Amino acid sequence: MITQARFAKNVRFFRQGFLDRWNLDWYCDEYASCFFAGVYSMDDVRAINNHKGFKVVWNPGRLRSAFNKLNPENMVVMIGNGIESSVNESYKVKHVNIEIKDFSMFKANTLGPCVYWYLGNSKSRGLYGYDQLEMIKSRIPFHIIDGFQGHDMDYVKEQYYDKCFVNVKPIIHGGLTSATELAFMGRKTISNTKAPFCVGYADIDHMVDLIMEESKKIGTIQPDLASSSFESTDAWRYEQFWT
Repeated sequence: MITQARFAKNVRFFRQGFLDRWNLDWYCDEYASCFFAGVYSMDDVRAINNHKGFKVVWNPGRLRSAFNKLNPENMVVMIGNGIESSVNESYKVKHVNIEIKDFSMFKANTLGPCVYWYLGNSKSRGLYGYDQLEMIKSRIPFHIIDGFQGHDMDYVKEQYYDKCFVNVKPIIHGGLTSATELAFMGRKTISNTKAPFCVGYADIDHMVDLIMEESKKIGTIQPDLASSSFESTDAWRYEQFWT
């Protein structure tokens, strides 16, 4: 049974929420089954390859070159929402989604009149489509809420999520947690990320059309779009689940 987890530095902000959600310990035993999150450096590769017990490896976002240095022995690669599935054929792969945190505070409620657009921080906003945001501002009759890091979740939910009817996420790798939280609240995400609650688009014109289509739902309560895509129990913690 998986009782511990190790998170790479690049995804350390997910660590405590994941440990709390599944009642796991931080990595301490190289012989016990373990969930490894993130393969970004040779430190991550060494930690995974030196582990003697069963291991599940989850790599959020884009695959780095370090990933292909993993030893496939006694290991399963988990592919979930928004994750590249083009891993080396020598690795055993299972497509499954597990919650990376407790999403219970995100419930379907009345869709607000705004568009939500997560920008990360002042340095990363270009990666999250700031230029595209500026291009469509004058083309839609809705206020765009710029979402930035640094607020607690109560603030984010009340000041960002509750006020919007749709989320826009031009970046494929990144911002998926926000998209998932909004999906639990009945908000779709306009993005080419591969997830059941994301709606793909071809160009800026198409993005505008999709925003206008979703705006027809303002003032309504839409069903939860996320729950059905996640494992509902802790069955994934048992080795037989991965066979």
